[in-house]
Amino acid sequence: MTANDDQQDGPVRGDQDRAPEGTPGRIGGGVGLGLPVTSAALTDVGLMRAENQDAVLDRSDAGLWAVADGMGGHAEGALASRSVVRGLATVADDPPGTPRDVLQACGQALGASHRQLLARAARAGGLRPPGSTVVALLLRDRHALCLWAGDSRAYRLRDEGLECLTRDHTVVQDMIDAGVLSPAAAAAHPARHALTRAVGAVDDLVLEQTRHPVRPGDLFLLCSDGVCGVLSDGALASVLRAGLASGDDDGARVRAIVEAVRRAVLDAGAPDNLSVVAILTGVSADGVAAS
Repeated sequence: MTANDDQQDGPVRGDQDRAPEGTPGRIGGGVGLGLPVTSAALTDVGLMRAENQDAVLDRSDAGLWAVADGMGGHAEGALASRSVVRGLATVADDPPGTPRDVLQACGQALGASHRQLLARAARAGGLRPPGSTVVALLLRDRHALCLWAGDSRAYRLRDEGLECLTRDHTVVQDMIDAGVLSPAAAAAHPARHALTRAVGAVDDLVLEQTRHPVRPGDLFLLCSDGVCGVLSDGALASVLRAGLASGDDDGARVRAIVEAVRRAVLDAGAPDNLSVVAILTGVSADGVAAS
């Protein structure tokens, strides 16, 4: 079963000066990471949607961040994405001790949201369940752990090289992997928004996870497809590098990064809601870069 994350709202006025929802630069202790961490997040309705169905989690105090991109008619998509973020926020409020336990708790929270969304649809007479993508990042023990379902992405910028840490759970990505569709053709394919995994929307929740070493100075970015579906990886890397070069401290830099990403997407037309979380690792508490 697939889910389609296209929304059907009509165009709304393109006011690029309206204030997006977001968080200021948050400075965390790098819980369990051994490095200081600074983060910022924002979500914006974009220029063509009547409602923002994205949601973000920015919890540097717990070393946990997430982006969720809801889908469903009327307010259902917003309900789904907020259910996802609320569930993960409960984990951040009282995180277990080990990275494995935190990931397990996140999976359980997402599973609970999944069941609630399916039950909601059943009570409404069997309508298609609302759903949401999710991409979550946990920083612990000098590693970044990604957990996701859908086409929201996690990136890492290191030494000016940008790497996507996630694989889209979409029909077209499966076709690319099978060698029957080129990435260039996928961008215009009619099924490019059809998801193969999501929280809600599909019968079974299947999450994927990866683990990556962390170095001081690594910049992680979480985003909805309202960002990565508009900006190429090359364009996104240029925006991130420019953001890193601005500001007098890490807090100013992450704020500049999320705002620069927002501005670049708006300048490109912003046909969808857009959400972005930037997480920047620093040096160890004694000022020495960690090995």
